[in-house]
Amino acid sequence: MIPQRVLLKGFLCYTDEQEVRFDGSATLWMLSGLNGSGKSSIFDAVTYALFGHHRGGGSQAVELINKDSDSLLVEFDFLLDGQLYRPSARRSATTRAAPAVRNKSFAVNPSPPMMANGFRLRARAERMSSRFG
Repeated sequence: MIPQRVLLKGFLCYTDEQEVRFDGSATLWMLSGLNGSGKSSIFDAVTYALFGHHRGGGSQAVELINKDSDSLLVEFDFLLDGQLYRPSARRSATTRAAPAVRNKSFAVNPSPPMMANGFRLRARAERMSSRFG
């Protein structure tokens, strides 16, 4: 798995849309910043997009929504075997039903999208874990 991009909006400390790109010819990337600047949130977003849960577990995901936002969005683009994938997760602060996470994982290019919709969160996490380790 080769990371390409992480998009965050309304996720933890990220109120506005932020994009982190891992492009170019570099083989090693470093995230640096002051304490509390959001470095760990980027890794939390990747985990949430891939598996639908976070460091605190799968429940209470509404706590991941920034206090000044109504919803969150995370997308994670990565390459695997030359194929670009984009798992994503959305959560609304106003939705009380559980789980309110709508996860989709699909191949972006070159073939038509391979949707992984309609599965329960646990089944999705198991598929992603077995596929991507």
